[in-house]
Amino acid sequence: MVGSDVRHLLRESIYQLVLSHCKLGVYIAPIEDRERLLSSVVDVASQLVQVNGLNAPQDLFVDEGIGGGYAPSEFVRVTHSCDSRRVPGVQLADFIAYHCSYLLKCKMLGETKTILMGQEEAHPLAGEEVELDWILRTDFRRHFFVEPRNIEEIKGDDWFFKLAGYGAFFAPGLRESVKAAAENTFDSMYFGCVW
Repeated sequence: MVGSDVRHLLRESIYQLVLSHCKLGVYIAPIEDRERLLSSVVDVASQLVQVNGLNAPQDLFVDEGIGGGYAPSEFVRVTHSCDSRRVPGVQLADFIAYHCSYLLKCKMLGETKTILMGQEEAHPLAGEEVELDWILRTDFRRHFFVEPRNIEEIKGDDWFFKLAGYGAFFAPGLRESVKAAAENTFDSMYFGCVW
């Protein structure tokens, strides 16, 4: 990516597609589940459709390399072994997964990169060094599936919306340290003003 303006524009275009057109969900599982991950993905996608009241069945496109069998679901119509170069939605999912894993990694390691916000950007922090995980979280936070809440009934600064069980799901076999970091990162998101 360094020195490649074309790739930077492509990344920014994908980022804007995600923020303009996508609702996000994340499933965090241990590496040991990789061989049977397809079954878990179908189960979690079915839960996501049910709990968020989406029309069923929803189309579910799964990247090649995610293996295992699965039980048919009335909530999702599965197309598996997709080549992400040919199925654009899988490319968006890859982009989101990369950035969500970065948020989790930052929480686990306590480290983050900083970026210089461009002066030309219409952003309150233009020209400042900002932690990348904070920017990602701020950009993504309102795009996850979250608990339904009546915003007219919110009092004071109670603007945390629950993701866990709506837009964030955690495999039962996670190591305790990973589970704690995952829950800390994706349990809830703050929808209030951050500037």
